[in-house]
Amino acid sequence: MGLIKTAAEIFRRYVTDGVPASGPNPVNKDDVRVWGTFLESTLGQAGLGYATLALLNGDLAHGAGSLALVYNDPTPANNGLYQKSGSSGSGAWTRVGDLPSSVVNLTVTGGTGDAIVASAIETPSAPGAKLYLLAPTAPNTGATTISVNGGSSVAIKNAFNVALAAGSLLAGSQVLMAWNVDHYQLMISANVDASAILAAAQAAATAAAGSASAAASSAASLSGVVGMSPPGGRLTLTAGTPFPSADVAAATAIRYTPALSEWLRIYDGSNDILTAFTELSLSLDSNSGHAGYHQAGKIFDAFVCNSSGIKFGTGPAWLSDMARGTGAGTTEIEFYRGLWRNKNSITLRIGTAAGDTITVPARQATVVGSFRATADGQASDTVLRRLVSNAYNPAPRFMYANGEPLGTTWLYTLLTWRQVNGNTANKVEFLQCLPGGPVEATAFSTAAHSVGNATKYVGIGVNSVTVNSGKGGLLPTCGANLVSQGYSDYSGFATLGYTYLAWLEISAATGVTTWYSGDSAAAAVFSNGIRGKVWN
Repeated sequence: MGLIKTAAEIFRRYVTDGVPASGPNPVNKDDVRVWGTFLESTLGQAGLGYATLALLNGDLAHGAGSLALVYNDPTPANNGLYQKSGSSGSGAWTRVGDLPSSVVNLTVTGGTGDAIVASAIETPSAPGAKLYLLAPTAPNTGATTISVNGGSSVAIKNAFNVALAAGSLLAGSQVLMAWNVDHYQLMISANVDASAILAAAQAAATAAAGSASAAASSAASLSGVVGMSPPGGRLTLTAGTPFPSADVAAATAIRYTPALSEWLRIYDGSNDILTAFTELSLSLDSNSGHAGYHQAGKIFDAFVCNSSGIKFGTGPAWLSDMARGTGAGTTEIEFYRGLWRNKNSITLRIGTAAGDTITVPARQATVVGSFRATADGQASDTVLRRLVSNAYNPAPRFMYANGEPLGTTWLYTLLTWRQVNGNTANKVEFLQCLPGGPVEATAFSTAAHSVGNATKYVGIGVNSVTVNSGKGGLLPTCGANLVSQGYSDYSGFATLGYTYLAWLEISAATGVTTWYSGDSAAAAVFSNGIRGKVWN
């Protein structure tokens, strides 16, 4: 059984699959919620849709991190996936991705058979992640170019990556193309380009004579592997354990361990190369005199690349807890050829010695996750601090905090939100390498008040100890000095970077409110606190 049950397993007809005598299978709603949350997070679908960017920009009544689609703006570059920043009623929408369709229809609007002018509903920021459908309106007579949405003219080449011969494109006969670095390349066409095939075959034969050994080696390594699979490992602090269950605090090394597969897809500047890997390990650097050392309180991206063999290292520290930074010298990433990669040339730290660094050209290092250093040269992954995040193959990670020893009581009778007992330990922390992962939390508190009808609440603060973002939270009135318990819920989508969820309390400013941490000596043991789950 995998980490997430399949739909066939959850919704099977009988208790024992295929055995009617075992009786009807009762569907477990907890399994359905876990499966549905995983499906929703995988799809990453936006919940809002707007025909134009102007309509989207006119609607700011959504919380930070909300997602929306612009799907029919007359300016193609405006169509795509947007994310909201700032609180409801303020902030702005920022384009973060393309429309969810995998095929872009190109409509011929002018030009000639050899110099096509076309339009499309969008101008993808990651053109290599899409397929393109074109119905020519005239046959070509030789090498052919196309300009889309007013952009520069680029070549259309055949399936063998050479210029088109006459008659390769026929009027009204659709062709399917893919983007290849700087040109479109035919995948399917009705007409066979015999002369181009012959030329390509002759060139391939010449090249193969000098590379037979390398081709055999590559074929062996690629046997049985899906060519466009994402990296199959997970970032972890526990050797050989991609899905750790035990807390790890103050780890001095991070690892990238095979999880769903033992394959990496690494771009070498020309092609994506699939390579099998075993666990990769990086000792964390605490020496402040070294460039790129792992400084306390800073976030670092972990990358894999091919530099005289597979290398595993970290880029420069993020600009802040919420932003990587942009431009040269930062760890800025972009979605390229189906994976998140370094947008600029980057220096990776691959060890703890001063000179343990390598320089990797733009787009040739794949980010596999991130971590936030809890001390110089240290990382933590505990129920209190989920500060290791995976870019691929995320899994549910549970959180819990109660900084008050069981049996402790304290007094707080003010109508002002604060962290429980004024203790900064009453919070859980987590990191998100990429935005949008689901997060949920519940906070429990128990209290009694000297005035029977006085109100008191428990809450959850998202990056705040004075503002409650939880729902519910009322501790019911049970009479003077009678103990009652209440809980507050929070669910949403995590923003990029570091977040903490604080356990909060508030009381009517009258009489005396006594709060309880829990009691392990009572007949019915109970413990308050804040607990939650994040996908990391």
